[in-house]
Amino acid sequence: MHLFPITPPKDVRNKGLGFVDATGRMVIPQDYGPWPYSQFSPDGYCVVFSRRTYGAAYDIPAHMIIDQSNRVVLKIPQDHQIHNYQNPDSHGIFPVDHLLDNSRGSAWELEGREFYYRGRTRHYAMNLSGEIVFEAPIGTGRDGVYRLYESKDGLRSGLMGLIDRRGDVILRPQFSDMRWAATDPVIGVVRGGKFGVIDYNGDEVIPIVHPVGDSNQYGQIRDGAVTFYDAALESCVCMSLDGTRLARIPWTYWSPYSPRACPTISDGLMLIRELRGAKEVMYYLDTNGVCPMTDDQGGRREFSEVRVGYFSDGLATYQDASGMGYIDTTGQIAIAPTFASAGPFGQGLAQVFEGPEDRTAGRYAYIDTAGQVVVRNH
Repeated sequence: MHLFPITPPKDVRNKGLGFVDATGRMVIPQDYGPWPYSQFSPDGYCVVFSRRTYGAAYDIPAHMIIDQSNRVVLKIPQDHQIHNYQNPDSHGIFPVDHLLDNSRGSAWELEGREFYYRGRTRHYAMNLSGEIVFEAPIGTGRDGVYRLYESKDGLRSGLMGLIDRRGDVILRPQFSDMRWAATDPVIGVVRGGKFGVIDYNGDEVIPIVHPVGDSNQYGQIRDGAVTFYDAALESCVCMSLDGTRLARIPWTYWSPYSPRACPTISDGLMLIRELRGAKEVMYYLDTNGVCPMTDDQGGRREFSEVRVGYFSDGLATYQDASGMGYIDTTGQIAIAPTFASAGPFGQGLAQVFEGPEDRTAGRYAYIDTAGQVVVRNH
């Protein structure tokens, strides 16, 4: 069963985070801290925090792990935090920060837009029994393999490597970036300004030899393929994980600050944005570089007077002067553009704001792939 988070509108103070099923039935009451990014893992666990109980030492909400029956599996000690709200993996392991030193009153300081802990910290891999499996600063993990951070002054910083569920280091910290694939057991990495792909054993699937200048020059790995910049072609390429070059792909325009970026693969399609004079033109390509949508003359279907988004569950957002809706993979409107704002589909539902005033007030609804409202948060 997949559960969807639901939080109250901004003007409602007596409700917090709860979860509904795909029919809109409230499965877990809205009794937790109103954190909208809490999601259940495929193994049925979710990190939440109390709405009223705060960590006495640092005024930090007390973390806990629940299952889909709303049973509290584990309460985290008040001087601990689950790093980045990361759910336990299939082995029941998750990263925890133990905040040891609060001698300066508030150990958290604001730097720019981020809060940083300036006391002493220890980092653990913990299991669902509350036992410390091993001590190391770990992060995102899957199938018993985790991101291993370089530690500086008790804080995660610098380079990253890999460590397994027993605490054995697979690769020492050496990568400046790591991106776990959404659909494949591999990781995109950057080392010394060069991009490649490794598997969970640390072996190179795509050799780490492709020069990249910044994070816009390589994409997320999805559906057995990845996009990255090819310096020899001075363009992006799409490559399968067996090393086959599938297609040469044009740059996509994200913004004036990111005018040249590798496109993102979603549901096997890539959204390409081109700036032609003052007009932004959009179209889709598959991983072989072929456009699956045709216009009335049999040519490539392009969107210039409207905006479209990424595909998920076979639908992509679509926006024209009347509002936002969704198109299918043929480019036809599947759900009429009647919403003020619309998010991507996932597991059969999407979150939408029905009117402009709803977005301001935080009043949203979940709709199904037929465009029908399943449940509202108000």
